[in-house]
Amino acid sequence: MEYKRKEGFRLEFPEGLPGTFNIIKVGEQYVSSKPGAVMIHDISLRGAKVSTPLALPFQKERMQIELHFSINAQPFAVCGSMVWKREEGSRYFYGVFFDEESYSSADLFEELKRYARKRNERKKEQ
Repeated sequence: MEYKRKEGFRLEFPEGLPGTFNIIKVGEQYVSSKPGAVMIHDISLRGAKVSTPLALPFQKERMQIELHFSINAQPFAVCGSMVWKREEGSRYFYGVFFDEESYSSADLFEELKRYARKRNERKKEQ
């Protein structure tokens, strides 16, 4: 777990945490997209770094997505805005800033703490 002063903490997933996403809004227009596969590389209570093989039409904070993932078998559906895009090889990386009203930050915080504790215990056993 790495700490950033303005954010509290950001939990990294070296192998990636699988999930799906749907585009829900582009500009002022609501849309309904098919789900796409996504890997979450790190996450905090305010946002996440995700990647997908899909090149999405990006304009800063003009596209909103709903991100679906599970941590410790606890499902989450979080809405957020795309704030940056970067291409690396055959994958596209995106920064997602979460809409704080779309999820329970307390629930996410508890599951992230549980996940970090379990991962630290596994590392000690090795």
